[in-house]
Amino acid sequence: MIAALVLAATVQFDHLWIVVSRDAPERVALEKAGFRVGPAVSKHEGQGTASVAAEFQNSYLELIWPDPTVPISPGLERGAEKFRQRMLWRTSGWCPIGIVMHRVSNDPLPFPTWSISPAWMEPGTAMEMLMPRDDTKSFALVEKEGVVQLESGEAWAVEVTFDKGAKRKQKDFRPELPLLIRY
Repeated sequence: MIAALVLAATVQFDHLWIVVSRDAPERVALEKAGFRVGPAVSKHEGQGTASVAAEFQNSYLELIWPDPTVPISPGLERGAEKFRQRMLWRTSGWCPIGIVMHRVSNDPLPFPTWSISPAWMEPGTAMEMLMPRDDTKSFALVEKEGVVQLESGEAWAVEVTFDKGAKRKQKDFRPELPLLIRY
């Protein structure tokens, strides 16, 4: 129970990303459903990726892809290759989904983390990676404490619920995107 309190006081959901095909043609499925995907393309210099986003009141859905026109910093080649594999999720088996949290305090987390400072970020800033680099215990703790819920299925998918599902409606974006939205 102490871990739950530490997590709740230390991190909050920030945004969700899904790795898509180059230039995000999958965005059309979101736009047809009424979501506004911003026209601006963010290029992540040093990471070799680009993205577009559908913004919400307190978070956003990022559609991200490996972009061969965006440079990859030395030492980040392994990460760029992971994005390429994630883009091929339909055939590679790699997970195309990322859940991003942000810190709301400097309290210690009950599991190890690691940081990255891509070239596109402000100097002196970093992203703290809450996902396990080499272990599975960290992510199991996050699930146990109710930050995320994991279930096994036949294919990758993420479910997002807005307003606690007040209207009892849903929109399934599969197979274009591994995404189910309840509202």
